[in-house]
Amino acid sequence: MATATEIIWSPWGPKTKVMITNEVGGGRQLTVHCSSFFVDNEDLGVHVVNPHDSYRFKFWIKASPPWFYCSMDWGAVGGPRWFDIYDPLRDADRCRSPAWCQWIVKESGPCTSMFGVQRCYPWKK
Repeated sequence: MATATEIIWSPWGPKTKVMITNEVGGGRQLTVHCSSFFVDNEDLGVHVVNPHDSYRFKFWIKASPPWFYCSMDWGAVGGPRWFDIYDPLRDADRCRSPAWCQWIVKESGPCTSMFGVQRCYPWKK
């Protein structure tokens, strides 16, 4: 299992947990670098995720919910890809504790299950 980062800004509101799983294929490692908007521009650092492994982080939601975006690189042509891994408008209801906000990262884009239905998204780049 890849490393986990825990951010505790405040005990207000529910704890939110995000998990990013490497399924880009070809036995390639996934380099993940996530940061937030709105909450002191928190930088979670760079994490290398082995195939079929996951990187996880947790945070508390304050009065102004954070917005996390990540660059993801697996050596793809064109360089790293970007995605908003936690968008409070899209994810707030489905990502509350005890559930993990799970993302499966594929070459074509990140996929998640929302209320039992899998949905895949295009990369921002």
